[in-house]
Amino acid sequence: MAGRGRREGGRIGGPTSVTDLAATELRARVLTGRLALGQHLVEQAVADDVGVSRAALREALRVLERDGLVEHVPRAGWRVVTLTLRDAHEIVVLREHLEELAVDAGVPARPAPLARLDAAVRRMEAAADAADGAPAALDGLEFHRAFIGLPDNRRLTAAFETIAHPLGVLMSLNRGAHEEVETLHELAARHRRLCDLVAAGAPGEVRRELRSHPTTAFLGRADLSADGAGPEALAWAAERMGR
Repeated sequence: MAGRGRREGGRIGGPTSVTDLAATELRARVLTGRLALGQHLVEQAVADDVGVSRAALREALRVLERDGLVEHVPRAGWRVVTLTLRDAHEIVVLREHLEELAVDAGVPARPAPLARLDAAVRRMEAAADAADGAPAALDGLEFHRAFIGLPDNRRLTAAFETIAHPLGVLMSLNRGAHEEVETLHELAARHRRLCDLVAAGAPGEVRRELRSHPTTAFLGRADLSADGAGPEALAWAAERMGR
């Protein structure tokens, strides 16, 4: 029997923080691709699958709506968001600027933020050892949360959180596009190198390592609509795909 507030097998059991637990489960399903971009969400079916009431599910969906992961369409109901090329351009460019600021203010790193970054890498290494690729996007997002947290700047962290979950979707797409040429151990090793450079207090090397990461491999594989994309976004995509 499931304990209070404990999740087993993708279903929620117990009355404690049911909305938060349901939101966490649904968020993970979106970020790992178990719920596809654009997928229509039938409330009763999803509530039954997760193991919560429809009322709790609706509250959880409102949380994910604030995260930028689902949207409510009048007379059609809930669906997972779709991301466009314009979205990808805005999210990736902002991410890169925020990470530059994190390097400027957070490297050399203090012990506590560095420990969080190291813990994030250890989770990636453990998943690689277990040959479990499912949490790759979630682990990657937590690594970059820890990276942004290196300076312990609340406003920098808050700015990152405005794009964190859509960025996680792009990370999932990116992993899908790159997994044929990079194993889970190679993925973890790439982030271990970055963590070690942060630990060494080498901001220039950290920047070079960041620029070498294949963060936009999804552009060649994901079907992102170019509707609304301006010349800058189109030029950015062409340049990234030509690397």
